[in-house]
Amino acid sequence: MDRRNPTAPHTFGDPWQPLPDRLYNTLPATDPDVFDPKTNRYLPGQVDYMKRASQLAWINGLAALFHFIVAGIAFLLVFIYKDHMPRAALYTDFGQYQPFAKPFIPNADKIASYFLFAVVLPVSAIAGIFHAVLTFTPYVHRWYTTNALLRGTNVFRWLEYSITGTLVVWTIAHLSGVTNVFLLGLLAVANIAACLYAFVHEQHLHMVRDQLARMTAGTDGARLGKLAESKWVPLMASCIPLMAIWAAILVYFVYAVKLSTTHVPIFIWVSVIGAAAVSLLVPVWLFVYTLGWPKFTRNKFYYECVFIAISAVLKTLFTMAIIAGSVANRNH
Repeated sequence: MDRRNPTAPHTFGDPWQPLPDRLYNTLPATDPDVFDPKTNRYLPGQVDYMKRASQLAWINGLAALFHFIVAGIAFLLVFIYKDHMPRAALYTDFGQYQPFAKPFIPNADKIASYFLFAVVLPVSAIAGIFHAVLTFTPYVHRWYTTNALLRGTNVFRWLEYSITGTLVVWTIAHLSGVTNVFLLGLLAVANIAACLYAFVHEQHLHMVRDQLARMTAGTDGARLGKLAESKWVPLMASCIPLMAIWAAILVYFVYAVKLSTTHVPIFIWVSVIGAAAVSLLVPVWLFVYTLGWPKFTRNKFYYECVFIAISAVLKTLFTMAIIAGSVANRNH
């Protein structure tokens, strides 16, 4: 088989299995979306699949190292200043936002309290573990590159986001003044659901693009239109809950700050606004990739790299702003 110009596109089989050696070593191009049904060949100029797989290994390895360094610095700060780390409290009713007050909300139905760093510290560490597994576990790495580069899907990404993203949402919502445990739980469940539908969207989008590329010139236009439109349904099912989460957090934060009788530390402003801004890049990038314009956004390698970058920025901002901010405000 000609690796650059095969005579037909591949479906690449079961998405839950890595490719067998006979296909893995003879893959034609990075992105099956560049298949041209008019000429029945892939467009020239594509980077070899194996080269992209090697680049992803390096990128994930560096991402793992970066996340571990961030987690290590945060752990060191917590260890040094552990006696000054703030506590957060959970209640079954709503009350006025009073950060670091003792008690946090007078006359409220308090059910539990915990050290804030106990939720913050694991975020970067968990992200580092996932990136390390994708890089240094041969079977998982092959499975990952098969799906990321050829199908544009990565279940590991959404599994990690369902854990770390939920911790971020929980903590940022709590810092924003959401102390009701039931509302915090609802936001956490909504984030997990958004991650699930995002993965479903990636699978569905790959199927839609693959079928559209295989259809002949005589295919009914109505069928083509329905198939193309169907790709937006799971996308909306993912993006709407995610945007609703951060809209609710920001509205509650603004309202809570207006009611606050104490000074709101700068690090809380940075954490809340920064995390919201970076997190909302996820639905934006999903939309751009689904739209497929500009043309380079259809490249699955770039698609994966942008998510790796968004994750690194969000988790670093989240971890360091809260831990360093807590240390800076330890005497307040």
